[in-house]
Amino acid sequence: MKKFKFLTQVLFLVLLFAFANCDNSVTSEYRYEKLSVIDVKDIAVTGNQVSMKLTVSIRELCWEFNNTKVEQSAEETIVTVIGKAESLFCQPAFSSFETDFTLTFDSPGEKLIRFWQWNDEFLEVKINIP
Repeated sequence: MKKFKFLTQVLFLVLLFAFANCDNSVTSEYRYEKLSVIDVKDIAVTGNQVSMKLTVSIRELCWEFNNTKVEQSAEETIVTVIGKAESLFCQPAFSSFETDFTLTFDSPGEKLIRFWQWNDEFLEVKINIP
């Protein structure tokens, strides 16, 4: 009986210290990933700017637009959409969302814009800047 009482007291102390050290503050940690551009529409060229609407594929409902990464060279422009999700566990579902996007070019001519899709695959769009 003394052993049981002793073990109960030890267990109580362990739980007490465990809860006392628990951080109850709420923090928001996001996950960031590349998201696949599956369609480009409503392309409008105004001077050296190109505006368009991107359709972005998501595989879980908690993903949303965060930003775009743009890499421009003389030969091509690579656009990668970056998404963010606040939760580690999201409801799986194939869906999509649309976002407006604008690019500015320094010089006129035919431009190749490559939108990241999966691995080394890109959706390519050619436009002409007058």
